Amino acid sequence: MTQNPVLAALGRSLRNQGRGEPDDWAEHTHLGYNYRLAEMNCALGIEQLKRIEPVLARREAIARGYEERLGENPALILPPLHLPRRRISWFVYVVRLAASFTQEQRDWIREQMMARGIGCARYFAPIHLQPIYESASGPRHDLSVTEWNAARTLALPFFNRITDAQMDEVCEVLRGLLRDAASAA
Repeated sequence: MTQNPVLAALGRSLRNQGRGEPDDWAEHTHLGYNYRLAEMNCALGIEQLKRIEPVLARREAIARGYEERLGENPALILPPLHLPRRRISWFVYVVRLAASFTQEQRDWIREQMMARGIGCARYFAPIHLQPIYESASGPRHDLSVTEWNAARTLALPFFNRITDAQMDEVCEVLRGLLRDAASAA
């Protein structure tokens, strides 16, 4: 407990993996940790584990739904649906724009989707570009491929209760914005 707003903000950041304020949730401004688990959350987690298979199946179905709707679009690189000897948990569904797109075009597409009420986000910046590591000393390696790919990622709406109609809308709007961005280039 504190009445110091600066100290309170720092505490919230440190317990939340060093993330900044909610507007910058994908930016890590401090070296923080994940200290957010309470006993009630543990109890809830134990109960949720009892239905993990249907949850994972639903999330796999959503990923397949995006694949079916977007799989033939040459402007997108989609995540693989299957990996050998592994199961994907589908925390998010992140697409990458094709090489012909720039970061500015990705940002414009994101803004346009948000303006239409479709929540999406750029995905995490590479760790070496997170604010907490800006002052890190030591040799810097060329990570231009990582940076280039990260500049073209877009996390689409992904939650267990997304409907087919909502996925249709997301994909229809995205396809139109990809056409608009490509023709404006």
